[in-house]
Formats: sequence, C-alpha cells, structure tokens
Amino acid sequence: MAIQQKYLVVKTVNKQSADIVALPLLEGEKETLSLSLEHNADLVLLDDMLARSDAQALGFSVKGTLGVITKGYHKEIFSLVKFE
Repeated sequence: MAIQQKYLVVKTVNKQSADIVALPLLEGEKETLSLSLEHNADLVLLDDMLARSDAQALGFSVKGTLGVITKGYHKEIFSLVKFE
C-alpha cells in the first residue's frame, strides 16, 4: 500500500564503492549506505549498531525504527491506540 501510494519508493543501487563493499555488513545495510551516498541523503534509517556506526563515520545522521516511531508519536502522526 505504501509503495502504491508513493510513500515509499523502491530504488536500485547503481554501483557500490569499494569502501562500502569492504565493510563487514550485510548486503541490505551496504545497499542502504550506497543509496544514501548516491542520493546525498540527509538521514539514514538503520537498526544494526555496526551499520549505524559506519553510517555516522561516513557523515550521515542516523535514526532507527524506534526513533522514527517515537518521533511520529510525539508529532501526533499516529497514536499507539491504532496498534492495539
């Protein structure tokens, strides 16, 4: 539903830099960092602590799933009642 409504857009990595490929991360985290570099992202969403550390070393601001949920709750984008 989110993809159909254009809230989420699926992107493909054009090319991973050798620096990213060499990182001891899973492929998904490497693709996230590669896409973030390609698109000059301001913020990267990652939960894995090692991936978050690598993202910060690359100069990115990082948030995790819990940070996104907390911010959405405080901005009243949604309430926790919807999840009960």
